Amino acid sequence: MRAAFVASVAVLSLACFAAADTAFYQDAAFLELAKYSPFPDLPFAGNGTCGEKVENKDGSVTVRCLGPAHPLKPGQTVNTMMYLESPYPAEGQVVVLNLTSQLVDAEERPVPLSDVYVHHYVSSSAFLLGNGAELRGSFSRQPVKEPYALVIDAAKLKNDTIRYTNIQLINTIGVAEEDKRECLECWCVDKKDHGSFFCCKDCPAKDGPAVDYRLEYTVTYRPLAVEDSKTKKVQFIGFDITGGDIEYDILASQGPNTTLRKTYDTVIDDRCPQKKPFEVVRCIAHQHVGSECLYMYNLDKDELICKSCPVYGTEPGVPGNEEGYVVKMTDGDPSPPYLVEPGTRVRLVSDYSAAERRLGVMGLMSVWVGGLEKPCTGQFGASAMSAMSGSMSTPATSEHPLKNGIFVA
Repeated sequence: MRAAFVASVAVLSLACFAAADTAFYQDAAFLELAKYSPFPDLPFAGNGTCGEKVENKDGSVTVRCLGPAHPLKPGQTVNTMMYLESPYPAEGQVVVLNLTSQLVDAEERPVPLSDVYVHHYVSSSAFLLGNGAELRGSFSRQPVKEPYALVIDAAKLKNDTIRYTNIQLINTIGVAEEDKRECLECWCVDKKDHGSFFCCKDCPAKDGPAVDYRLEYTVTYRPLAVEDSKTKKVQFIGFDITGGDIEYDILASQGPNTTLRKTYDTVIDDRCPQKKPFEVVRCIAHQHVGSECLYMYNLDKDELICKSCPVYGTEPGVPGNEEGYVVKMTDGDPSPPYLVEPGTRVRLVSDYSAAERRLGVMGLMSVWVGGLEKPCTGQFGASAMSAMSGSMSTPATSEHPLKNGIFVA
């Protein structure tokens, strides 16, 4: 069961957007997990609800939804499952124009990450929901450029399993400043110098009342019309800098102004060999505090395909701009879309500041593509190209973007 859960959480931000007419890898993971419903070692929080549909002047529809309540006292953490309501019509295909999410309290007020940290939430790719602490960055996300579109097959969401969603929250209200790093990085007790979402635990904190917190998500969509025949449905390929381990650790400081660079090599369509070229439309990364950027390079041409970088908040306690937290990952939109040949060798490059020890960091990338002939699962479970440079970072002095190592910025 743990393996299936790792696979599903691996796509936390990668599941944020995907074509819905395809059964992706993480969907299989959730179907496997559903055999254990209700989960023996993860509590079930309940069902979500959606409000009335609001018709906009341009013919689109907006729906606001709330997940079930997650009561948390200061210092408490929760890792739980929930069923979320579908905001889409019962039948037909729709084009998703906008999808935003945030955490709200019992009064439906936005909650800052500095109070309750959203480690992740993730569901099936067909539901288009998944993110990490950068969830409010979705408020500024722009739709992909035409003729590309994110398309949902609403009828498939009748299956409850598709809407089965995992969320992990960490309440740091009342936690001493010197204890927050251990809480947020989820240091493991039984494995020194390692952090993992499996090790998240309650943190010592000043006592206080429990508050109900909910995931709020709002979707704007329009029907996919018959005349939209030229629309190219966007699918995604998910990549993990560790090759499937999800998390890694920066064990010691390398000094000020240093960067730890970790790489991973694979074939972009390794798990779904294509016969025709396809286009990379967007790249979105998921990284933690301390990150600098995540890149994807074409090794055959020594070219940058795309990159996604963190935006750090600058205002204490302000939802969406929390000082010191990753509040957004930039959209890497190649212009024009980057044409990829079948069998192209790629290198994923994850940069983190090496000035401090950090545990349980991630380097995940969702690559949005158009023109695939058949579905792609990405590298989750795929083999790395072992003949190429290894995926583990080693001491080095090179600043070349295709090299591993530690270097001075």
